[in-house]
Amino acid sequence: MALKHNSIVSKSLYEGMRLLLILSFLGVNPLMAQSWQSLSDYPGIAVDDASAFSIGDTAYFGAGLTSWWAPRANFFGLDLQTYQWFSIAALPAGKERHYAAAFSTDFHGYLFGGYNGQDFLNDLWRYNPQLDQWTELSPLPDSGRSGMACFRLGDTAYFVGGKNDSNYAMAEVWAYAISTDTWHQLQDFPFGARWAASATALSGKGYLLFGRNEQDEFQKGFYSYHAQGDQWTHLLDFMGSGRSHACLQRIGGDLYAGFGIDSAGNYYSDWQIYDGLSRSWQSLNAIPGAARKGGMAISKEGKFIYSTGINAAGQWIKETWLYEAQLSLAENKAEGNRKLLQIVDLLGRPISQEVKGVQIWLYSDGSSEKHWRP
Repeated sequence: MALKHNSIVSKSLYEGMRLLLILSFLGVNPLMAQSWQSLSDYPGIAVDDASAFSIGDTAYFGAGLTSWWAPRANFFGLDLQTYQWFSIAALPAGKERHYAAAFSTDFHGYLFGGYNGQDFLNDLWRYNPQLDQWTELSPLPDSGRSGMACFRLGDTAYFVGGKNDSNYAMAEVWAYAISTDTWHQLQDFPFGARWAASATALSGKGYLLFGRNEQDEFQKGFYSYHAQGDQWTHLLDFMGSGRSHACLQRIGGDLYAGFGIDSAGNYYSDWQIYDGLSRSWQSLNAIPGAARKGGMAISKEGKFIYSTGINAAGQWIKETWLYEAQLSLAENKAEGNRKLLQIVDLLGRPISQEVKGVQIWLYSDGSSEKHWRP
């Protein structure tokens, strides 16, 4: 078995190194070789500050605010195999909103809070794709709020910050237990109030970036969250200016960030990947076209979809873009006939996925991927 294992490791590492050497000889940066592809426009009215989640091989996009400041309730599905749009049930009449937070499980999508133009909302809705139906769940046992950052770790969804009619930005953190439909408040975010920040989860941790504080100052701090101990850690500051209405997403096994607006009114089109080894952000190919803010975003394995928002000319847009991490460290445990066989360290020794540091993922087709677990 040891000989067979070493053979698999040698072959997979050799193939990976050979590809990197070929790309280097051709003058191609593997990170910059990753691509953007234009998809069909969002089929609804152009909106910004809308919401998105994914379930299985389908992404769902909806709600948001139109150019004439009308909140929406409509939602649409996007097949992640064919990239065809289709209509789904809208939120019930009178439940229009923007700045709502969204997350999903393997079977349902969830939409929380937001603002309807008059009131800050504290309601929580669950979407069932099998029934094409929205069901109201237990509301947050506190004031309504909009512009929260949200991520899910296991059975718990976390909501950070936001604002209500009493505060421009808040530092409160709430946890929602999915299986019991219950809420409880955690300690406040220790680095100050945040509104319109960006958040995601990776390898059992939550991550938060950007946002504005209660003085409307644009932030650029990057933080991780450990549910055990309810602990936040400042990792580093993002380069350049602070931003809001940006994007932080997990794509496969990596963290990506970009877009948004800063205090000088500059819009961004950049796309960055976080390098856990050097604790720095590295630039990738920017999203094509004009810079933008307030779009909807989802990621699924090695794919990332970004749709709608407002561009640098102040126009509400319906553009939808697909980013494929072609040479990414994507966490594709099973893709077609390829299945994950084993995870090893740099010396070829089997390790658990929970082990921190550099990991080599070995697949049944002889390919491999290098991952970093912070």
